[in-house]
Amino acid sequence: MKLLALVGVVVALGAASSAAADERPLLVVGFSKIGDFKVRGGTPAQAFRVFGTPARTRETNASCTHYWNGLRIGFYTLVEKKQCLPATPFESATVSRSWVTDRGLRKGDTLARAKQLYPSARKAKPGARTIDLVVRFSQAIGQYGLTARVHEGRVTTLEILDPQGGE
Repeated sequence: MKLLALVGVVVALGAASSAAADERPLLVVGFSKIGDFKVRGGTPAQAFRVFGTPARTRETNASCTHYWNGLRIGFYTLVEKKQCLPATPFESATVSRSWVTDRGLRKGDTLARAKQLYPSARKAKPGARTIDLVVRFSQAIGQYGLTARVHEGRVTTLEILDPQGGE
């Protein structure tokens, strides 16, 4: 009976520590890395190795999107007609689960904190829905980089845009 109770406690602790590990914020490094997934040169096959099997996949003629809990990563290519191939290049990502950037910005921080940590960010006005944290420009694709969505003065979601499928 005591052994059964002890086993129950060990199982419960294991489940609790596993849940706590899942709640650890996902580290986003500029617009180059999401956790261990490297954006530049990133493919669905690499995303699967890092994040596991997606909960859902949506393919259109123009893109392939894979969904995990609190994470969406899109891929596209101009080279192939089929978009959901293992080597299709990265296009964009949305991180809505718990996250932290390499500069220390966290989900739920204020817009003022975002401006403090990203001083060269495009300044969002009061009531803004987004703030561009890291911005690059290309003649071919226009503006791309790292953006945070803002709701009621707090950052909620990170968006990464780095379309590589036209290369």
